[in-house]
Amino acid sequence: MKENIISLDGKSDGSIIDDILQGNVAAYSLLVERYQSAVRAFLVIRLNTPHEAEDLAQETFIIAFKKIAEFNSESSFLAWLRGIAAYLLKNYQRKHRAVTLGSADELEHLINQHIDENIHEGAELDMFDNLTICLEKLTEKMRNLLTEHYTLGVSLAELCRKYEDKHSTMTMRLFRIRQSLKTCIDKRIQQQQR
Repeated sequence: MKENIISLDGKSDGSIIDDILQGNVAAYSLLVERYQSAVRAFLVIRLNTPHEAEDLAQETFIIAFKKIAEFNSESSFLAWLRGIAAYLLKNYQRKHRAVTLGSADELEHLINQHIDENIHEGAELDMFDNLTICLEKLTEKMRNLLTEHYTLGVSLAELCRKYEDKHSTMTMRLFRIRQSLKTCIDKRIQQQQR
């Protein structure tokens, strides 16, 4: 399906790309402005740290600019950008993490697979916004626990020692926090669909 988004300035993606191919390099900024939020959201929901997503988003736009002549004008420019971003993401994950059975990496792989199979194009931004709002509703202690375990990689054993909890107590606490986030996000999505 050909995507021919027209911005407020009246330019479609195809028209902007034609301008770029004819030497108007500055026109590329219109495409970046149009799609940067969607590309960032696509990456942020798949990575632990926003700065890594930002770096990959920038690299996506650099590669897209270098390969703009290869873009098929009959397809969606955003889908093409997402394809580049997905390729960069897979390379990043392959280089930076070893996947071991039963690890957080395996869980992340399953989450990414679920996202790819069930989330329509452009919905990542809504998911990210909902996640951000729901995270703010958690207590500071809950947010700190999530950050320590899922962002900083603090092991369950270390968390148990730090908070003087049993392993079963800590795993249940993390489960309840995840369930609370899921419930909040699901509720927000249902409200938005009304």
